[in-house]
Amino acid sequence: MFKQNNKKKQSRSIQAHILIYFSILIIATVSAMGAIFYYKSSRTIEKNADEYAYQIVDQVGRNVEYYIGYMEDVSSILYYNPIINSYLMTKPENLWNKEAEEQKIVALLDSIMKMRSDIVSIYIFGRDGQVITNERNYKLKEYVDIRE
Repeated sequence: MFKQNNKKKQSRSIQAHILIYFSILIIATVSAMGAIFYYKSSRTIEKNADEYAYQIVDQVGRNVEYYIGYMEDVSSILYYNPIINSYLMTKPENLWNKEAEEQKIVALLDSIMKMRSDIVSIYIFGRDGQVITNERNYKLKEYVDIRE
């Protein structure tokens, strides 16, 4: 009987050892796979975040270039407008219908403003200090000399 008990203990001991070794093997394998998965996924996430940030910066750059191009187009429309050029080239005392000319220019500025909601106001400065704007009650700072 003593031998049977001893055999049972040995078989249980062997089973326990096998169970412990397999448990350790499974835990080690799962831990290794988890570490590999974590490392690979964190690298992938970082790579995707870098790529996404690059795409955002690139898109913002294109948007800024587009906006600057649009503002240059608006400026060209005003710069080459014959009514504005005539108004600015004629001395104020020589304009026989100054208010009517100003109203035409302000109407043009207002139409540009209606096309783009991001434009708050438009100012046109002449060489001799003339200012044309769509702002009804504008006032320049006293220290600003537009002739400089």
